[in-house]
Amino acid sequence: MCVTLHSLRGVHDEPLDRGVQWLLDTAGIENGLRFRFAHFLSPSVVDLDPTLKAWPWRPGNSSWIEPTAHALVALKKAARFGIRRREMEDRIQLGEKMILERRCSDGGWNYGNRKVLKTELPSYPETTALALLGLAGNSALDLSGPIAVARKYLGETRSPLAKAWLAVALRSHAVSPVSPDSIAANDTLINALEIIAASGAMV
Repeated sequence: MCVTLHSLRGVHDEPLDRGVQWLLDTAGIENGLRFRFAHFLSPSVVDLDPTLKAWPWRPGNSSWIEPTAHALVALKKAARFGIRRREMEDRIQLGEKMILERRCSDGGWNYGNRKVLKTELPSYPETTALALLGLAGNSALDLSGPIAVARKYLGETRSPLAKAWLAVALRSHAVSPVSPDSIAANDTLINALEIIAASGAMV
């Protein structure tokens, strides 16, 4: 988040460089030798590609959709400064591949994996929105299917937070979302996301 805010403000300084380097150096434990060996022995436990480097909530944990989406947004914003361009491009590509590889069979995304113990898992509105936000800016991707799922979720979900993230995500893909019915007056985060969605500030 700090890297994203620095980049949006146009501030290229030492803290930004350190933040970018931390993101480039951080990956989920599924990329480690121990996890890869366990996955080789029992590939049906969790259906994922351990070669795709993405981001965990904390170093030493597995990667998840939400921190990966936030990291991709941050690196894409910071890439405008030309910092470690090749390394950033490689990590962005791997992170996008991880998100695409973990897409659920219903067309959206859940928190981590599409299938566990051979059981298909459902997607959720908020994580579908965050995945789309992480994939924004790559014109080579055909995301018409996930965008349709996000629009459906926007009309169905009762969660104000999910509605706010869905609006931001759709705007990031040049889709004008329907204005939210009401603003959650006592929730600063939701209000901020709704303002971002309306202004297109994250696009």
